[in-house]
Amino acid sequence: MCEFPGCNRTFPTNKGRDVHHQRAHKDWYDARLQPVVDKARWSAEETTLLARKEAELIRDLNPRFTNQELLQYFPQRSLKAIKGKRRRQEYRDMVEEYLRDLQDPTTDTENETEEAPTDVFLDLLESLTRRRGREFQELKLHNIAMEARLSGKKATLQKMALYLKEVFPAPPPQRRRRTRRTPSPAPIRKRKARRREYWATQSLWKRDRHRCISGILDQIGPVKQPPKEIMEPYWTRIFTTDGRTAPPSNNGPNKEDIWTPITEMNIKMARIPRTSAPGPDGVSARLYRTVFLPKKANASEPGDFRPITIPPVLVRGLHKILAKRLENALDIDPRQRAFRSMDGCADNTLLLDTLLRYHRKQYKSLYIASIDVSKAFDAVTHPTIQNTLTSLRVPPPMMRYLGRIYADSRTRIEGDGWTSAAIHPKRGVRQGDLLSPVIFNAVIHRLLERFPNEVGARLGDAPINAAAYADDLLLFASTPVGLQQMINIMADYLRECGMNINMEKSMTVAIKATPHFKKTAVDAARTFTCDGRQLPSLRRSDRWRYLGVMFTPEGRAQCRLTEIVTPLLEALPLLTKASLKPQQRLYALRTMVIPKLYHQLALGAVTIVTLNKTDKLVRAALRKWLALPHDIPNAYFHASIKDGGLGAPATRWTAPVQRRGRLLRAIDKLGQQGLGRFIENELDICKKRLTDHGVVHSTSDIMANRWAQLLVSE
Repeated sequence: MCEFPGCNRTFPTNKGRDVHHQRAHKDWYDARLQPVVDKARWSAEETTLLARKEAELIRDLNPRFTNQELLQYFPQRSLKAIKGKRRRQEYRDMVEEYLRDLQDPTTDTENETEEAPTDVFLDLLESLTRRRGREFQELKLHNIAMEARLSGKKATLQKMALYLKEVFPAPPPQRRRRTRRTPSPAPIRKRKARRREYWATQSLWKRDRHRCISGILDQIGPVKQPPKEIMEPYWTRIFTTDGRTAPPSNNGPNKEDIWTPITEMNIKMARIPRTSAPGPDGVSARLYRTVFLPKKANASEPGDFRPITIPPVLVRGLHKILAKRLENALDIDPRQRAFRSMDGCADNTLLLDTLLRYHRKQYKSLYIASIDVSKAFDAVTHPTIQNTLTSLRVPPPMMRYLGRIYADSRTRIEGDGWTSAAIHPKRGVRQGDLLSPVIFNAVIHRLLERFPNEVGARLGDAPINAAAYADDLLLFASTPVGLQQMINIMADYLRECGMNINMEKSMTVAIKATPHFKKTAVDAARTFTCDGRQLPSLRRSDRWRYLGVMFTPEGRAQCRLTEIVTPLLEALPLLTKASLKPQQRLYALRTMVIPKLYHQLALGAVTIVTLNKTDKLVRAALRKWLALPHDIPNAYFHASIKDGGLGAPATRWTAPVQRRGRLLRAIDKLGQQGLGRFIENELDICKKRLTDHGVVHSTSDIMANRWAQLLVSE
């Protein structure tokens, strides 16, 4: 009989009863297992931390009572345990090795071969002396380039400034028009109102389909910003709070190739699309505009909005070129996977899922901290940015340019129908500026460098101690003392940078293992602190969302049907009521409604039953919109348009195809970290899901041929 209070289920064997305890009463099972788990052994991570700390004590203090000193840093161990560990010869050899590393640090010297300097400035001027047309007063620019060799740098820059002001003049200030009071209009009949709405929707559809569909679907969660009296003081205080703290910088040889003249090819590659949001008028890079986008549906508080700073178009083009150069020149830590040419969401979710499932299957301990930095982009101090770029050897001319940009720039906060006066931001990187992601990645890069290599969860040869996606940090350790040390290092660094941790969105998971009993238990009583505050600790039954994917301490959590179907049930009625033609509703469904589900369907744990029910809802909506009979074959809905179908994606097959593609792209990078076998197992699962009558439909083209054949045969 089950031993859980109130559960009267009976089982013929003890093994069946234990399986029932683990699945039906997870938290009670873990709590009952804790007394058995408390018998701790010395792990490799804890041994290396003890040896490193002893070496540091010998170097700095050379204490007389070493055991008592070590006990202060490892309070979870007894004095007798520390004495016994220090007697072993392999431990003494480890301490000697750390002492040699600390006393004789090896400096990595880069042997950079110096090439013959080429005057790229002269080459650039030579290219400008060739006349190419009459646009933008080409003759005047040609004359400036011809006289540059004799005029000198200062005079040439002055001529260029006058040329830009003449070619791109600032528009005259707009005068406010007096609004005349008009009598309230007569009530409009419903038929006339519907005609007006239909005309407005169809006109917007002709101009911009995406904007039209977004306006219809945004009715799911209407967002109304707080009034000016609340928004302006809140964000003005955040932007203008002076921050002088910064971590120290390390000097080194500069990477001069970042700050070289911009070529014609650079300008062509950095062309800003016409659909990009307009910035303030004029050429000056000192004035920006800041608008707010909601972080979630039904946003109502000032903190629920994300400030997006929009610079002038010319500045955006320049910063796009500089951002590409910085990204190529700076050796950013590969553990930071945001704003880079990789599938960072897939890599980090696969890594977290693999670690949780591997340690549970192999009966190994694992300690995880998920840290969310509160308003990290808006809080990082400007001295931190300067010291970070100096440490990464950004050349002085670019440092001076960035310093002027942040020191002299102003922005205006724009809300619903109001605009603030110009304010001077004294901290933060501008979300919306193409340079900001690279700069923020550089700040997090210095944090990742501080983490000790001895701490981490082991999948292969090297430990995995951290994974970052922008300001979302994951810390991994094999022991509680290792994770606490990682949290302390992170908290100290973030404090130096002027950033704080969001305790409400941060949490820890403690998985303790007993290999002798072949069991693991989630220890909810194990707590970790950050800046003197206790981080929330999860139980086995708890769920949390990371990068849009639901997790439990056992790995990816199975997506509930409501989590997938609810967005469809909200969007389909809005498309039905909208003033759209049937084929326009079909276009919106194919291009925006269903693609919004792809991220969770491809990376989450979704059953085939859930995928089939999702497709059933889509087909029911299409039958209603197009007035189709119920005996229309399914292939007609999902076959491509060129094959005679409607082209509606079938999530039953699209989700496994997309997951397979993302796994194949991730196996090259993550396979070196020990995730190769796990990814191969996931690929086998995708292969089984994509197999139909012995044929594997592994790509979208093969799936299109399948639907075309089914449509013809039916």
